[in-house]
Amino acid sequence: MSCCKDAEVLDSAPGRSRLPRMVLNKLHRLIEWITPELPEPDDSDPFAAAVKAQEDGRSHDAEKAYRQILIHEPGHAGALFSLGVLRLMLFDIEEANTLIEGAVVQCRDASEGRLLMGRVLASMGYVHQALVNRLSD
Repeated sequence: MSCCKDAEVLDSAPGRSRLPRMVLNKLHRLIEWITPELPEPDDSDPFAAAVKAQEDGRSHDAEKAYRQILIHEPGHAGALFSLGVLRLMLFDIEEANTLIEGAVVQCRDASEGRLLMGRVLASMGYVHQALVNRLSD
């Protein structure tokens, strides 16, 4: 189980905001890049339950669970990234960018992650945020 499903699930799960295919494709590339860097959840882990809720389309439950994890472990890269993806899908760009950035900086090449996130933001029409994101290296 990875922290997030592929773009098809992001696009089709019940209760999810519909992001344009171009945005989903760029988001999928960011997910592919960051997933190997994130901890793999095990079945007894609260993160696994949060991921399962997200995969099942229970966004509210997943968000609540990710926030609980972050209260106890503020640097949990998987929770930061997954909650960031949820917030992005709800077009809460500022919080999404902050959360995803928190996960990206823990990765092997944060500049590549920032570039990918900048592309996601730009494809959504948030050019200013994309530039700020890119220039934060």
